[in-house]
Amino acid sequence: MPDISQEERIRLSLEAAHAFQEKLPGAKFYPAKYYSETRQHVAVAKFEKCLTSDLAKLEGMLTRHRDSYLCVPARENGITIVDIDDKPGETVKGSDTLLDLELEHGLELPETASSSTPSGTGSHLIYIGECKTKAHAIGRRVDTAFMSPLPGVYAPGKGYYGPLNGVPFAPLPQWVIDRAGKPVERSADPVDIELDMPHNIDAAIQYLTGPAP
Repeated sequence: MPDISQEERIRLSLEAAHAFQEKLPGAKFYPAKYYSETRQHVAVAKFEKCLTSDLAKLEGMLTRHRDSYLCVPARENGITIVDIDDKPGETVKGSDTLLDLELEHGLELPETASSSTPSGTGSHLIYIGECKTKAHAIGRRVDTAFMSPLPGVYAPGKGYYGPLNGVPFAPLPQWVIDRAGKPVERSADPVDIELDMPHNIDAAIQYLTGPAP
């Protein structure tokens, strides 16, 4: 998809948010921008201040911050985002890893809501339930992401993320939690840490050693 106008980008983000909330009522999102130098999607303001389920507030932030689009965090929505990487030219592909797990160990990811990545060779599978977010959590080229651009949005500098398919969110299989690990427990006390960029969260450090989803 060629670069599009700000108005069209905002429309796509809001439509994507509405579609996501139809599957997961009350889901929260935040506006971000893509930085090619670091290959990261970075929140436009302090994370805790721009994270909301209110579409009107999100529209206002998208309007104020040019080139922004909506992202969905996993932890704050109680979901797991499985990032399958099938880049051309790579020796190992994520889909091959999943096939090996199914054939050798009988481990299979159930059908769930999913979307395609801008490259057209990757996909994001979304499940209800949490596990630890890290690179290669399930196997080679199969990560559990701490966030993802919302399915159906256009991210300048990155591209178009395909809309959600028509499948409901499936529960996260226990075997994924066993392989990836349980999510880091939330602290009951406030933590003195800057949260203006979601990648400052400890659980995301390993994931951010690779390219953005």
